Amino acid sequence: NVLAFVVVAVDVLCLFKSDAEEALTAASDKFIARFIRVEQLARERGIDMEFAPLEKLDELWDEAKAESRK
Repeated sequence: NVLAFVVVAVDVLCLFKSDAEEALTAASDKFIARFIRVEQLARERGIDMEFAPLEKLDELWDEAKAESRK
């Protein structure tokens, strides 16, 4: 899912003649920022990411994603 996002983001930006490396860097930075936020949310809520169910991690990801769009 995330890899597909990165590939699509790069493809779309290339259509607009944006530098592919710049587009990939931007997508990577966005992913890293969201993942860091997921880690923060998990720590704040006492969730061990190593053992948390995928559904819980998806919820945290969705929350981080929503926050980044504000």
